[in-house]
Amino acid sequence: MTKVVILIFLGLLRGLISSQNVGNDKSCRNVVAQLNKLQMTQINSCANQLGFTTTKERLKKSTCILKCVLQSIGVINHDGSVSAAKLDQYIDDHFPSNLRQKAHTTFTPCLKLVQPSLSTPIGDEYCKSHDNFVKCMTRNFLMLCHQQ
Repeated sequence: MTKVVILIFLGLLRGLISSQNVGNDKSCRNVVAQLNKLQMTQINSCANQLGFTTTKERLKKSTCILKCVLQSIGVINHDGSVSAAKLDQYIDDHFPSNLRQKAHTTFTPCLKLVQPSLSTPIGDEYCKSHDNFVKCMTRNFLMLCHQQ
Protein backbone atom coordinates (compact mmCIF):
# COMPACT_ATOMS: atom_id res chain seq x y z
CA MET A 1 0.00 0.00 0.00
CA THR A 2 2.83 2.40 0.86
CA LYS A 3 4.43 1.82 -2.56
CA VAL A 4 1.18 2.70 -4.33
CA VAL A 5 0.81 5.91 -2.32
CA ILE A 6 4.39 6.94 -3.09
CA LEU A 7 3.96 6.23 -6.80
CA ILE A 8 0.80 8.34 -6.85
CA PHE A 9 2.66 11.00 -4.86
CA LEU A 10 5.48 11.10 -7.43
CA GLY A 11 3.11 11.17 -10.35
CA LEU A 12 1.06 14.02 -9.02
CA LEU A 13 3.84 16.30 -7.87
CA ARG A 14 5.54 16.09 -11.21
CA GLY A 15 2.71 18.20 -12.60
CA LEU A 16 3.62 21.13 -10.42
CA ILE A 17 7.07 21.38 -11.87
CA SER A 18 6.53 21.74 -15.56
CA SER A 19 9.16 23.55 -17.53
CA GLN A 20 6.65 24.59 -20.17
CA ASN A 21 3.79 27.04 -19.95
CA VAL A 22 0.32 25.75 -20.72
CA GLY A 23 -2.31 27.77 -22.52
CA ASN A 24 -4.47 30.37 -20.82
CA ASP A 25 -7.75 28.80 -21.95
CA LYS A 26 -7.48 25.39 -20.33
CA SER A 27 -9.54 24.05 -17.46
CA CYS A 28 -7.84 23.13 -14.23
CA ARG A 29 -8.06 19.41 -14.91
CA ASN A 30 -6.62 19.86 -18.41
CA VAL A 31 -3.75 21.95 -17.04
CA VAL A 32 -2.97 19.34 -14.39
CA ALA A 33 -3.11 16.54 -16.96
CA GLN A 34 -0.79 18.48 -19.28
CA LEU A 35 1.67 19.25 -16.50
CA ASN A 36 1.64 15.64 -15.31
CA LYS A 37 2.36 14.40 -18.79
CA LEU A 38 5.31 16.75 -19.20
CA GLN A 39 7.06 15.97 -15.93
CA MET A 40 7.86 12.30 -15.90
CA THR A 41 11.17 13.02 -17.60
CA GLN A 42 12.14 15.51 -14.87
CA ILE A 43 11.47 12.97 -12.13
CA ASN A 44 13.37 10.27 -14.01
CA SER A 45 16.22 12.67 -14.66
CA CYS A 46 16.53 13.52 -10.96
CA ALA A 47 16.30 9.87 -9.92
CA ASN A 48 19.11 9.04 -12.34
CA GLN A 49 21.13 12.10 -11.34
CA LEU A 50 20.90 11.03 -7.70
CA GLY A 51 21.99 7.51 -8.65
CA PHE A 52 18.78 5.76 -7.60
CA THR A 53 18.66 2.72 -9.85
CA THR A 54 16.13 0.41 -8.23
CA THR A 55 12.43 0.98 -7.76
CA LYS A 56 12.85 0.20 -4.06
CA GLU A 57 15.47 2.91 -3.65
CA ARG A 58 13.41 5.42 -5.64
CA LEU A 59 10.41 4.75 -3.42
CA LYS A 60 12.39 5.02 -0.19
CA LYS A 61 14.01 8.26 -1.32
CA SER A 62 11.07 9.82 -3.16
CA THR A 63 11.36 13.02 -1.11
CA CYS A 64 14.94 13.42 -2.37
CA ILE A 65 13.79 13.01 -5.96
CA LEU A 66 11.08 15.62 -5.55
CA LYS A 67 13.46 17.93 -3.72
CA CYS A 68 15.82 17.64 -6.70
CA VAL A 69 13.00 18.54 -9.08
CA LEU A 70 12.05 21.57 -6.98
CA GLN A 71 15.73 22.56 -6.93
CA SER A 72 15.91 22.30 -10.71
CA ILE A 73 13.11 24.86 -11.07
CA GLY A 74 14.54 27.11 -8.38
CA VAL A 75 11.89 26.70 -5.67
CA ILE A 76 14.45 25.03 -3.41
CA ASN A 77 17.89 26.65 -3.46
CA HIS A 78 21.05 24.55 -3.66
CA ASP A 79 21.66 25.04 0.08
CA GLY A 80 18.22 23.51 0.76
CA SER A 81 16.41 26.74 1.64
CA VAL A 82 13.03 27.40 0.05
CA SER A 83 12.42 30.53 -2.04
CA ALA A 84 8.93 32.02 -1.71
CA ALA A 85 9.71 34.49 -4.50
CA LYS A 86 10.72 31.68 -6.87
CA LEU A 87 7.55 29.72 -6.05
CA ASP A 88 5.45 32.80 -6.82
CA GLN A 89 7.31 33.39 -10.07
CA TYR A 90 6.98 29.76 -11.08
CA ILE A 91 3.22 29.85 -10.55
CA ASP A 92 2.92 33.09 -12.53
CA ASP A 93 4.99 31.67 -15.37
CA HIS A 94 3.40 28.21 -15.59
CA PHE A 95 -0.25 28.50 -14.70
CA PRO A 96 -2.82 30.13 -16.95
CA SER A 97 -4.25 33.42 -15.72
CA ASN A 98 -7.56 31.84 -14.71
CA LEU A 99 -5.74 29.50 -12.27
CA ARG A 100 -2.94 31.66 -10.88
CA GLN A 101 -4.75 33.00 -7.82
CA LYS A 102 -5.99 29.53 -6.93
CA ALA A 103 -2.47 28.10 -7.37
CA HIS A 104 -0.98 30.80 -5.13
CA THR A 105 -3.64 30.18 -2.48
CA THR A 106 -3.09 26.43 -2.73
CA PHE A 107 0.72 26.30 -2.56
CA THR A 108 1.72 29.29 -0.43
CA PRO A 109 0.64 27.67 2.89
CA CYS A 110 3.32 25.01 2.34
CA LEU A 111 5.97 27.70 2.85
CA LYS A 112 4.96 27.90 6.51
CA LEU A 113 6.22 24.35 6.98
CA VAL A 114 9.84 25.33 6.41
CA GLN A 115 12.16 27.62 8.28
CA PRO A 116 13.44 30.56 6.20
CA SER A 117 16.98 29.38 6.89
CA LEU A 118 16.27 25.68 6.35
CA SER A 119 19.24 23.97 4.84
CA THR A 120 19.92 20.33 4.24
CA PRO A 121 21.78 18.73 7.13
CA ILE A 122 24.78 16.57 6.34
CA GLY A 123 23.79 12.92 6.25
CA ASP A 124 20.09 13.55 5.47
CA GLU A 125 20.00 10.46 3.24
CA TYR A 126 16.20 10.41 2.96
CA CYS A 127 15.79 14.21 2.75
CA LYS A 128 13.61 14.21 5.86
CA SER A 129 14.40 17.89 6.40
CA HIS A 130 12.18 18.64 3.38
CA ASP A 131 9.56 15.94 3.91
CA ASN A 132 6.78 18.19 5.26
CA PHE A 133 7.23 20.79 2.53
CA VAL A 134 7.33 18.25 -0.30
CA LYS A 135 4.31 16.37 1.06
CA CYS A 136 2.35 19.61 1.44
CA MET A 137 3.12 20.65 -2.12
CA THR A 138 2.05 17.24 -3.41
CA ARG A 139 -1.11 17.05 -1.31
CA ASN A 140 -2.13 20.56 -2.30
CA PHE A 141 -1.47 19.83 -5.96
CA LEU A 142 -3.99 17.00 -5.63
CA MET A 143 -6.52 19.48 -4.27
CA LEU A 144 -5.93 22.20 -6.85
CA CYS A 145 -8.83 21.14 -9.08
CA HIS A 146 -10.92 19.54 -6.37
CA GLN A 147 -13.48 22.31 -6.21
CA GLN A 148 -13.67 23.16 -9.91
